Formats: sequence, structure tokens, C-alpha cells
Amino acid sequence: MFTSGALALTALAAVTATAGAAPIGYTDTPLPQSSTAVRGFGCAGEVWGNARVWHNLPSERGKVTFTVLGSLKFLGIQAPWCAVTPTVHWRNLTTGATGSQTVNLTAPAEIPDFFGMPTPKRGEFAAHTGPGRVEVGIDTDMPHSPSVTTITVD
Repeated sequence: MFTSGALALTALAAVTATAGAAPIGYTDTPLPQSSTAVRGFGCAGEVWGNARVWHNLPSERGKVTFTVLGSLKFLGIQAPWCAVTPTVHWRNLTTGATGSQTVNLTAPAEIPDFFGMPTPKRGEFAAHTGPGRVEVGIDTDMPHSPSVTTITVD
């Protein structure tokens, strides 16, 4: 009887101690697609991305992980000779801090997915934007349509 009572009190204490703590998680915000001209014979394409912000993780405070993807095509079909260089620009609207990072979406060949279709080209990097509201834009080294969004960074 004493053992089951002690176990119940221990379980209640554990639940009470963790009830006030916020769960660790993240928010993914899509970066809008931008149509772009692309280097390579007959090539055109789109670039887009994702911004991941972790919550309640002290080591990730003020940091955003950006993933940039590109679908680079020749006559509508993914082509390994097509290339573009997107740049992600960010500006913290709360602090005024700014930054940018360029990724090269080039590859001699693409890895096919399950159905044998080439997967989008991909680049990833982390940016220390600081906490606050952050405006994010993607542009490329070729003529392109605008891509801008705003995220909140913890």
C-alpha cells in the first residue's frame, strides 16, 4: 500500500513540475515561390524555401534555419545543366539587424525520387537574425519575380 501511494505522489510531482514548462517545438514558415530565369540552354524555373524557428530551445534563440529549393527546368522537365544562384536577404524589423546568404543551386546530376523524377535542388544555412519580427526575401542572380514574407523569431 505504501509503495503504490509513493508511486502516485511521485507521478503527481513529475506532472506538476513539467506542467508549467512550455514544450519544445518549431514553426516552419514557407518562403513564397519566385519565378526566375535560369542559366543554361532553354532553362527557366522557380525558387522557394522554408524558414524554421525553434521555440523554447535556448541554444536556438534568435536563429533561423533557411532551406532554399529550386526547380530548374528545360522545356518543363528538370534539367541537371540548369543553374541559378538565389540569395536570402533578411532584416530584423525589431532591432534593425540585416544579413544575407547566397546558395548555389547547381549540380551535374539530380537524385531521382521514388518515382524516378529528379528532386528539386536544395541549399540550407542558419542565420542569426536575433529575436523579433524578421522580413525575409529571396532573389536570384537572374531576372525574377519578388518573394518577401515576414516571420517571428524567438
